[in-house]
Amino acid sequence: MNEPVFEAILNHASVDVRLKAVHLLSRTGHPGAHNQLRELALKDGMREDVKTALLEAMYKLEQAKPTEDRTAEPLGVDTEPESETAKTEIQSFRSSLRSNRRMMS
Repeated sequence: MNEPVFEAILNHASVDVRLKAVHLLSRTGHPGAHNQLRELALKDGMREDVKTALLEAMYKLEQAKPTEDRTAEPLGVDTEPESETAKTEIQSFRSSLRSNRRMMS
């Protein structure tokens, strides 16, 4: 599917076309795009500016990929039940905040 894009990155006479092809490949969202970019970056004889563009595209794809570590829990959803001590501390804190607000009014 991406063979013409690969061919452009590897062999096109215009560096601008090669860089645009790297950008295009990085924007496909195709799961294998990262590996394809890596293969191209490792090719012998690849121009340094094109190799830099390939590496930057790989980095952007890596940053855009959702991971379990970066996935946030939905707001308002408790993943673990609070202990009784924590509930008591929270209630006490809220109560003291209310008292402080009343005193400041």
